[in-house]
Amino acid sequence: MSTLTALPPEIIQDSNLQTGSLHWFPHTDLHSLKKRVNQYKSEGLESLRIGINCADLQDESIDLEYDQLFRVLGDNFLLQPCYVNSFSLKPSGKSLAEIVEHHIHSFGDSFGWVELWRSSQDRQGITTDKDNIFSDRIVFTATLSKYFGKQVSLGGVQPGDFEWITNLICNHAHRSIRAIGIQNSASQEDANPLFLVNNLKSMIKAKQLDLEVWVSA
Repeated sequence: MSTLTALPPEIIQDSNLQTGSLHWFPHTDLHSLKKRVNQYKSEGLESLRIGINCADLQDESIDLEYDQLFRVLGDNFLLQPCYVNSFSLKPSGKSLAEIVEHHIHSFGDSFGWVELWRSSQDRQGITTDKDNIFSDRIVFTATLSKYFGKQVSLGGVQPGDFEWITNLICNHAHRSIRAIGIQNSASQEDANPLFLVNNLKSMIKAKQLDLEVWVSA
């Protein structure tokens, strides 16, 4: 559950959706998927944050599995897809924007938010042109998602992302982003995200920005 201010009423879809557990469905066959759907329904769940491994989506057969995943889950729950993990650096590989655009066009009725996570490659500066923040694939994909009518959150934010977020804000590249989700994970060196939360909230207040800050599981 978020420790911070609730979302404005006009954009609330499900208060647990933005900050709840991230559900993974790796290589799930249809029978197993329907079994999990029935399990979640019996638990009273009406919405799911689902993890999308973009590295997997360089494989066409797995791409079809994710299509099936969206189709089945979207018929039963309100979704929030979270695009996470590393990416193929092959020139022929699918970009983050291509993956997200396909899901929006094909299954966009089942979700209102797109959550974007930076990869370890991004944090190491391997794929980002620091001199042009608008070339950053997260920024480009956020802009594209907003164009297609989706709310966008940055997910899985860690202390190492603070400089990057500051750069976004200082260069006005944050305008397609509606919220920032801090990763509350025991795997981090500092499992308590409140220090980062307070820094972000202070900067947002000083800049008078319309950005929410959440703490996500």
